[in-house]
Amino acid sequence: MCYGRSDDEDFKDYLARIVASETLEPCIFKLHGSIVPEDPGKKYDSIQFALRQVGKGLFEPRKKILDYFHQNLDFWFIGYSCRDDFSVLPAITLSTSGRRTYWCEYDGGPMAVSLFEDGRLQWELEQEENKPLDQERDEGRININHLLSNRGKCYRIKGNLGSLLETSLCADLGITFEVPPHDISLGMLLLNEWAARIPTWRRYLFGARLFEEGLRWDKAIEYCQKALANPLAEQLTVQQRLADVYYKEATPDSSEKAIDLYQQRVNILSAGSIRANLKTNIANVLRRRGVGWLDQAHEKATEALNEFESSMSESKREKNLEYANCLNIYGLSLYGQRKYDEAKVFFTRSIRIKENIGDVNGIGESENAFSLVFTQEGRRLVTGGHKDKAIEKFVQAIDHAKAAVEARRKIGNRRGYAQNCRNLAWPNSELMKISDSQEEIQEYFLKARDGYTAGLSTWLHITPPPPTEIVTFTNILVALYNDYCHLIYDQEARGKWTLESLRACHRLLVELDLTDKARSEIRPPTTHQNLHTIKESLMTLGLSDEAEKAEELISRLGLSS
Repeated sequence: MCYGRSDDEDFKDYLARIVASETLEPCIFKLHGSIVPEDPGKKYDSIQFALRQVGKGLFEPRKKILDYFHQNLDFWFIGYSCRDDFSVLPAITLSTSGRRTYWCEYDGGPMAVSLFEDGRLQWELEQEENKPLDQERDEGRININHLLSNRGKCYRIKGNLGSLLETSLCADLGITFEVPPHDISLGMLLLNEWAARIPTWRRYLFGARLFEEGLRWDKAIEYCQKALANPLAEQLTVQQRLADVYYKEATPDSSEKAIDLYQQRVNILSAGSIRANLKTNIANVLRRRGVGWLDQAHEKATEALNEFESSMSESKREKNLEYANCLNIYGLSLYGQRKYDEAKVFFTRSIRIKENIGDVNGIGESENAFSLVFTQEGRRLVTGGHKDKAIEKFVQAIDHAKAAVEARRKIGNRRGYAQNCRNLAWPNSELMKISDSQEEIQEYFLKARDGYTAGLSTWLHITPPPPTEIVTFTNILVALYNDYCHLIYDQEARGKWTLESLRACHRLLVELDLTDKARSEIRPPTTHQNLHTIKESLMTLGLSDEAEKAEELISRLGLSS
């Protein structure tokens, strides 16, 4: 028997039989999509349905059935990567079970079976979790080992299990079957047949979405505009996509365009959740503009929150990701008003909804917001002379930033990961500035450096690297080096890190050829400010030749002192 209709009725029926303690026959469950052979159009519809469920978790009957089998029976895992933090994984890690597990890992070698002992699980976890931020972790292995540590004995089976079944078990049972040839051209034919049904403007939007995922804003905008020019296009749908691209690009020019497009849609909509979500986005764009826009951002976020709460029942709001995002943005608007305790209340509400739904990326956003608040609270306490309390705040900020980094790393959100690495570095840099011992200063400096360099490395691995982010991250990294050099006594170390600062600026302006972008960046610390600090330090250290190189880079920027 096969269970897995998209309307979830199969799972409801089976769950009722479990509750009634009926005798259950063997069955196959398909948790995502359909297991029944269908024509190409329906098959791709099934795939699209599965993709829409990403971030929403499993339907309740599926979750309960999976949990029932996981707790009460020995379990075989075959072909499962354990990387779906939003779906199956949360359903089977909520509880522990003493039942056995058979974990199958495919490779081309002969079959081998080993007992996966707790010590090995812990050792592999520590190996992965202790890797530096700029090294890729095996998130699947981390999740697998956390899962297995909550069960009884675990046997790992490595090799080609399919080959074993075909040559041994099936032969013993007298079963034969033919494997159809692998025909790539047939798959392409089905894909092309399906794609031919999609209007041209929607294909352009699909292309825009792919470029957007690759952070190629120029190409994403180009394809949105191609879709917009198509006479058959649904103008509002395309405008929404284009606005979202401008929103994510986050330059001053694109932010203005995003607000204009969002506001156009707000003007033609009556009050409701769609309009409230558009206002949420406008509020966030205004907030990211900086100090002069924070009051407007808070006003718009308040409007969005009120519209959500007036247009949706509480039960629906508690399951709505857009509302959870609005809570987060409203909290950030309070953060901009320096109302830190109030902001944390809304971050907490936002995270609760996201955790219930399984929105890993959204959890990362709210954890990052918490980190910002605690860091700012720590800085205010330092200014007020309350050093011990400030340290507690910075430590809390680091804990939340780590959670944000892990969430973004798990789902492969490179942009979010880079930004969260920066916000993990920030409280470490603040701890560096208030530490009493040279050892502590060095410890926090290295942690801050690791965060900034991991973020910068992430941007540099994107093709082409986004210039605004490269300039910003290089500037804050160099400022960290300069601050560290003013805090330490070791002249040799000061020379080492001052030269490292000079090399970073040279790479930015000469090797990456981002002089124009660095010249236009006015947010402190600027490249110009950093180079003057570097030049003064080099002269103090007696490194006149290197100081001349710093002066050459200053001249390259062409800015007055």
